Amino acid sequence: MEALTFCYLAEELLSDWLSLEKILRSDNLIMDAFPVAIAPFGDPRRVTQTPVTTGTSVLGIRFNGGIVLAADKLASYGSLARFRDCPRLMKVNDTTMLGCTGDYADFQYLQRIIEQQAIDDDAKDDGFQVSPKSLYSWLTRVLYNKRSKFDPLWTTFIVGGIQDGKEYLAFVDKLGTAYEDPVIATGYGAYIAVPLLRSAYEEKLGNLTEQEALKVIEDCMRVLYYRDARSLNKYHVGVIRNDEGKVSSSIIEPPELTTNWEIQSYVVGYERAEKSLAIWVPYVFQHQSIRQNFKLLICELIPLLIEILTFPSENQIKN
Repeated sequence: MEALTFCYLAEELLSDWLSLEKILRSDNLIMDAFPVAIAPFGDPRRVTQTPVTTGTSVLGIRFNGGIVLAADKLASYGSLARFRDCPRLMKVNDTTMLGCTGDYADFQYLQRIIEQQAIDDDAKDDGFQVSPKSLYSWLTRVLYNKRSKFDPLWTTFIVGGIQDGKEYLAFVDKLGTAYEDPVIATGYGAYIAVPLLRSAYEEKLGNLTEQEALKVIEDCMRVLYYRDARSLNKYHVGVIRNDEGKVSSSIIEPPELTTNWEIQSYVVGYERAEKSLAIWVPYVFQHQSIRQNFKLLICELIPLLIEILTFPSENQIKN
């Protein structure tokens, strides 16, 4: 008897729930009623687990009278260098500029919001506009809010500009982590470019000229192109200048970076591996410790010789 009563009550509860669910769906309220977990009898709530189309490093440095930002134009589809004309620098207004690393779609989403805010400021014509520090503060709140909902925007930003007549440069990542610094780089550049930027900045005691800042940025972009598989030799440079109280900004595209890849012939595995062996073997035999272990050396060289002898020639590769 108790089992029948329990089944009857369960059936009634299920019937009531289905009726409620039908009402919520009719009013498009089902996802609002259950915004965090899985909506009952509906599709699961989905968030971005891993960014797909991404951009790599953004560089920023402060010079005497302004800020320089730089980012290449490549958007990688996973590990494929797929989109080669994707600007990742954004001019908000004459005093504020933004650079983004990470998911390109998330960058475009925030870009539209920021652009609309800039349009609203211009329409009001009250003399107020987005400043670098206000944009920086807004980004920290937005990114931390999204992260707290376990649905982060997979982006990292550098904000640069002129704030109250002084140069301003700041960093915000997808977790809401934020700081200000005269030298900032994101992505792979945080490991490779920051030492070069900081060395140049400290060598001049923080009084870099605009041309010196542009030169060190170009050198860093070249190093990143050599070392970062997700970078490109085409890039944009954004400059914000404070010329005696008159602030101006522009984004330009410098000529392609000049590079030298002759070193590839010294790496075993390329078509000219024979040349590599001819260079390195005499060098190796100059060392006394290696001559004493000649037999061990031969054992190590045999696999290399077999690889070179079986390596296809240029004609075989073309055919």
